[in-house]
Amino acid sequence: MRTCLEFRSDVFPAEPAVAIRVYEERHRHSLVALILPVGNTEPGHWELFIPDDTKWRATVPEWACDRREEIALRIGEAWKPKDFHLPNDLKGPNAGG
Repeated sequence: MRTCLEFRSDVFPAEPAVAIRVYEERHRHSLVALILPVGNTEPGHWELFIPDDTKWRATVPEWACDRREEIALRIGEAWKPKDFHLPNDLKGPNAGG
């Protein structure tokens, strides 16, 4: 049961053009998280690109493998539409399962 969601961004000080987006969920008494890279598309401007299904499954924890669309849409709620990018299979009226 999810009781809490948190979105956090961290920038690595040694590499100012590398950042991550941490998505966290509380499941009962545990906190689970996944990390997504954030792209610095121009100075001071960060954008998030949700990976396609193959890359998603290869990079996220097992608990998140089958929840790409749900998690992506939750994360997207906290981003400006111009800075948040879904892959083609999650766009449009026939997207998702």
